Amino acid sequence: MHDVWLLFRADQDDRLAPWLKAHGLSERVRLVPVAVGNFQDAFTHSKVRTFRHYWRWQRAIRPIAAALQAEIGFDVIHHATYATFYTPVGIDAVDAPMVWGPVGGANQAPLRLWWTMGWKGVARDLIRLAAQTFLRRVIRPPHKVRGRLEVLAQNASTAKAIGGKNLAIVPNGTSVNVEDAFGDPPGARDKVVVSVSRLISWKGTWLAINAMRHVRIAQTLRIFSDGPDLARLVRLVEKLGLEGKVEFVGSCPRDELLKVVRHTGVMLHPALRDEAPLAVGEAMSLGAPVVLLAGSGAHEVAATWADGYRAVRPSWAQATARRLARAIDQSLEEAPPVLTSPRPSNLDFSKEILWAYQRAADLS
Repeated sequence: MHDVWLLFRADQDDRLAPWLKAHGLSERVRLVPVAVGNFQDAFTHSKVRTFRHYWRWQRAIRPIAAALQAEIGFDVIHHATYATFYTPVGIDAVDAPMVWGPVGGANQAPLRLWWTMGWKGVARDLIRLAAQTFLRRVIRPPHKVRGRLEVLAQNASTAKAIGGKNLAIVPNGTSVNVEDAFGDPPGARDKVVVSVSRLISWKGTWLAINAMRHVRIAQTLRIFSDGPDLARLVRLVEKLGLEGKVEFVGSCPRDELLKVVRHTGVMLHPALRDEAPLAVGEAMSLGAPVVLLAGSGAHEVAATWADGYRAVRPSWAQATARRLARAIDQSLEEAPPVLTSPRPSNLDFSKEILWAYQRAADLS
């Protein structure tokens, strides 16, 4: 049994405390709220403001963590927030074995598909790459300065970027709980294709819409969520004359969405550079056939299940769209029955975290 001190954003207290009490963990997990501005406001406005808030949050954590270490003397510390390997870590000065991650941040969009993001999307990605390169030069993350460190990477690209020993690939997209979706009878699987991802340029919705030009069996593509790329994608649907085959549903409560995905014919997720998407892990656990791009973070999440997905090798845009359409039709032709209980991943996320703690403790 472990005693845990959890440093967290103070605005999450109203959710964390009741959850810990409901699960009988209040005595073992000591909550240490750290208040630094309004994260939700920063997150809503821009990536720059989000990162600036995050930097302040990590600086505020540093003296608190140091004081707790002097008082308690931790066996293991764990940084598990803002999962990018080139951002600062507030507890890195604490002298104790450390688990870092799962962290991502190294996946990149295939060059031949860049133009599907539109000129604004390409410009944003170039700025992101420039900022990432700068941050990797000026910030010294734990793997460069610590000896007693166990690294958890979300995907192979990040593992390669970090390098070194004491490293395991543990996609957090496998940490899903979809039990609430199984209250209803299974019923029949429909012929609808579902896309669940924020409407931003690199999520691949452009490819999903173009794939609908070539499908034979699928009836409709239903796109759940909103985002800044919505207007461009609506124009694309109108240009291609797909108004009858593509539906923008908007945001949907999670419990309702999980029931939709459980019965859907195909969950389509052709994101260009996802790290470890939870939506894919949830679809796999629900038993929905999944179609995605090979070599992506989504592919690495799905591959922790033995089967139930099709990975399409990315090429030029229209060739990729046609390949996605073929994979959709094949998935619908070989549709599995609707499950009556969740299908677990072969990777047990909770156990992987506990094993990482043990490996880190052994480094002391």
